[in-house]
Amino acid sequence: MSDWEERSTRKEEELSTEESSNEQTLKLKELEESLAAKTQEAETNYQRLLRLGADFENYKKRIEREQSEFLKSAQAQLIKDLLPVLDNLERALSTVEATPDTNKVALISGLEMVFKQFKEVLAKAGVEEIKAKGEPFDPSLHEAVEVRHLETQPEGIVVDEFQKGYLLHGKVLRPAKVVVAKNPTV
Repeated sequence: MSDWEERSTRKEEELSTEESSNEQTLKLKELEESLAAKTQEAETNYQRLLRLGADFENYKKRIEREQSEFLKSAQAQLIKDLLPVLDNLERALSTVEATPDTNKVALISGLEMVFKQFKEVLAKAGVEEIKAKGEPFDPSLHEAVEVRHLETQPEGIVVDEFQKGYLLHGKVLRPAKVVVAKNPTV
């Protein structure tokens, strides 16, 4: 082989190697770009998954809170409906006690047992009586239905109670209807 042919063959091989190298470089760049795009897509999907997981946890907590509030509300309505029964039972007891009759002992005993049991059931449900008589008037717990001018009581003290008030889980279910003292000398 002549020198010229040898050089020509070498140049063809070099050109072929350069073309092959350029093709490989282009393919490598394409693969790197594709990998970068797929990596970005995977990161986006991962972030979306994290947000969805957090949203779902918040949703579960919100539903639990709403269910709890719903149950408390339903319980409050039931207890509101039972309170007049308690009031009437209490009035019946006081009326029977004021009537002189020897045969009423068993009736009074039975009514007192029912009354006690009824109050225990309410207490178990989270109901507690609002203490009113002798306490300072508190508009968040008491509803003033009358003001009495009394010199013997300090002003603003509850002197009588027309209807008991109740709390349910620490919240006012029904305010106590009370008479408040007003000192006429002040």
